[in-house]
Amino acid sequence: MTKQGALFYNKIDDRYYIRFGLDSFSYELHCGDGMEVLIDNKWISTRIEKGQRWYLVDIGNYSIDSLIVRVPKSGELTASEVFS
Repeated sequence: MTKQGALFYNKIDDRYYIRFGLDSFSYELHCGDGMEVLIDNKWISTRIEKGQRWYLVDIGNYSIDSLIVRVPKSGELTASEVFS
């Protein structure tokens, strides 16, 4: 079972999260974390990595901010936990 959301960058801790709703986020993403991303109406398997910037492997030169992704269901954080 999967959960769908949008990639969200938190400047406070220089990490990406997946935003599932107004007050629902994934745990912080780490290098190597896998997901599927929706590009041109197709789901593509990828993983997040960081060099000089955060990027998704094998998706081309897309800005990853706000891309729609899906991941296996797991724990979530509230907005107050992400921004504290």
